[in-house]
Amino acid sequence: GELTKVVSFASSLRERPVKGPLRRPTVCAERISEENMDSYVAPVRPKSGAEADFLMEVLEKQHLFDHLDDYELEAVVGAMQKDEFDEEEIVLFEGSEDADCFYVVYAGAVATSSAAKGDLKTYGPTEYLCEILLLYPQAAPESVRAAADGTVVFSLQRQAYKALITKASKAKREKYEGFLQKIPFLQNMTKAQLLTLADALKSSTYEPGQALISYGEEGDWLHIVVEGTVNVIGRDAEGVPVEVCSFTVGDCVGELEFINEHKCVADVVAKDRVRTAKMRRNHFELCMGPVLDILKKNAESLQVYDYYRKTLARIKDAA
Repeated sequence: GELTKVVSFASSLRERPVKGPLRRPTVCAERISEENMDSYVAPVRPKSGAEADFLMEVLEKQHLFDHLDDYELEAVVGAMQKDEFDEEEIVLFEGSEDADCFYVVYAGAVATSSAAKGDLKTYGPTEYLCEILLLYPQAAPESVRAAADGTVVFSLQRQAYKALITKASKAKREKYEGFLQKIPFLQNMTKAQLLTLADALKSSTYEPGQALISYGEEGDWLHIVVEGTVNVIGRDAEGVPVEVCSFTVGDCVGELEFINEHKCVADVVAKDRVRTAKMRRNHFELCMGPVLDILKKNAESLQVYDYYRKTLARIKDAA
């Protein structure tokens, strides 16, 4: 019956060769006390340039890492362990109590399964899994096995993640707290809310003429200008580029695409060398709630947003 199938499935997993964290406890079972978190030095494991670039590109789009500055993300990539598996070798065993790794597939494929549900999902290159294990200590919810020979997987251990994120958070709060307190539209935020906002920011630099935001694209980032000036270049009714306005230190751009959920209605281009603190949409939704009404009111009333109001009206009329 069904019970026999479950027992048989679980037995077949145990009979498969085990590789990865279960046979390498020093990689993913290390524990670091909270007291030593600040002094923790993450391991630096050798990688080719192609491997490092691949991991940077994958992680900068993943919500647990997309707020990290490039040098912080490089430290995460440096700490990741590379393992190669033959088909059917076990990467992670369901129920393992010391499961604490996040995985990125570099080559080949891995498949997940559970004793209760059987085969679940197959993951290929650029895909990742087990992010929940970075956040919460728990037994592995499913088994992960290689689905092809030559499968290459990079893993990151929870305590390395926690230590690196803690360091990043401390640095961002020291860097941005004073600056954020001086921005007019953030004045109603509490200190705790400002610190949460600081955690979500990623610094970025743009040279003169370089685009922060491009007309017609999906809005990926909100930018708070930290240094320099940006020009906003919209389109008239015939689609001809027109200069609209400029923003400078303490102003933000890109927030209206998040609020009203449409594609970018203007180019935002660096006038001189510009430095911004930026955040993705998911962080905006988590952090900017306390000032959402202020941002909406500004867009509805300030002269600098006249072009935006007219463009938004055209978008709504065309819908």
